[in-house]
Amino acid sequence: MPKSRKSKHETRPILGLTMGDPAGIGPEVLAKAFAGREMGRLCRPIVIGSLPVMEQTVRSLGLPMRVEAVAGHDQPLGRRGAMPVLDPLERPLGRFRMGVAAEETGAASLSFISKAVRLAEAGCINGIVTGPINKEAINLAGCKHPGHTELLADLT
Repeated sequence: MPKSRKSKHETRPILGLTMGDPAGIGPEVLAKAFAGREMGRLCRPIVIGSLPVMEQTVRSLGLPMRVEAVAGHDQPLGRRGAMPVLDPLERPLGRFRMGVAAEETGAASLSFISKAVRLAEAGCINGIVTGPINKEAINLAGCKHPGHTELLADLT
């Protein structure tokens, strides 16, 4: 991915918003945030998470927006009525129960955070906003850290 570039006309930072646990509240929070107008005024957001989960969440909430797969931060972001999603998962998540800690959703949360850190370190995004994770789920996935802070410290 190319480095994050701000033109002299574009001052809004590119922020990577991690989905958090797909079985948690994170996808809904992101969908509702994108449905408002304020986020696009403040930054150029890109969701780092599961594309199918975001599509389902937007549909279930009946929100009038498109969820668009992006391969990188350098594609057009923040287009009116669209939510750009960079999905780092090698394969779609299987079935999972909302609100229930599971190894697969914990591993997905870790993947989203790791991808965001790599993008930030490479200068592809200007900052990271982490969605809520399920600490039990990330532990089931083999993470030794109790939460975001310790995980981010280890990754950077």
